[in-house]
Amino acid sequence: MTNAEKLAKLRTQLENLEAKKDAILATGQSWKLRNGEDTREVVNVSLAEVNREIEATERKIEQLEKLLSGRAVGGIRVKGAVL
Repeated sequence: MTNAEKLAKLRTQLENLEAKKDAILATGQSWKLRNGEDTREVVNVSLAEVNREIEATERKIEQLEKLLSGRAVGGIRVKGAVL
């Protein structure tokens, strides 16, 4: 997988995490599903965990963008993948 493909995958992952965060904020962190007489409770991951995942993904995107643009830390170009 190329770095450009990894970047696209990370951006998609970030969009999915943002949607997950919006869903947690809109519906809460747990809910009940009913199928006829059967009821089960679904518990989602915590908002704090989703926020940590979002922050980590944003850092990976930033690092990979720097790598692709040739702007590495301290002006040194880093070869290789961020992931």
